[in-house]
Amino acid sequence: MPSGGYQWRLKSCPEGLVLESEKYAEPPPERVVGAAAVRVFTFLAKVAGSYELTFHYGRVWESAVARSHAVQITVAPVHQA
Repeated sequence: MPSGGYQWRLKSCPEGLVLESEKYAEPPPERVVGAAAVRVFTFLAKVAGSYELTFHYGRVWESAVARSHAVQITVAPVHQA
């Protein structure tokens, strides 16, 4: 996928969650260099509870972070019938 090299990365995965995958959603029909893309992170919860996920936006080859964004999530048990 053409890009300017910037992408969202998970800073670290909290204990109790497992990062199962990270991938790009289907690219838009127009393949323009630097165009926006949707990155999908999929987690498996080992333990119910509240977690903070912090993501950094930048280029993997640069140590500087352009932006950070924190998300609070709550995981509840699912009871199967």
